[in-house]
Amino acid sequence: MKTCVVLKMKLAYQLLLSDVNKHLAPVVPYVNIPLSLNQWIAITSLAFNAGPDGVKESKFIRAVNAGDMFEAERQFKDWNKATIIVDGQKVKRPVRGLTLRREREWALFATPQQVVMQIGRASCRERVSSPV
Repeated sequence: MKTCVVLKMKLAYQLLLSDVNKHLAPVVPYVNIPLSLNQWIAITSLAFNAGPDGVKESKFIRAVNAGDMFEAERQFKDWNKATIIVDGQKVKRPVRGLTLRREREWALFATPQQVVMQIGRASCRERVSSPV
């Protein structure tokens, strides 16, 4: 039997903000150029999946800061591997699910928007103050 948990909208929103702060806030100081909301969402998704510590000083972030979106795409999509054990050795191998996820996240990152956001060093909670 499945157990369902029903959350009130306010609590669900607070949990979402907490997750966004936990995964995006450590990355924000490492991004030196203005990004669209779509780009921040894609970076948040990557950081949520791969961990903010790995993302914040990654080749992907360096390529974004350099304005090299071709290299940024290559680096972003390279986060599609999982570590498996082969003959007692740890080996990174592409995983179909992660490859598809990165393709969808990159599609969002690359979707143009007119509104550009510079988050700067403020926490995500300071910038997002009410439910959408």
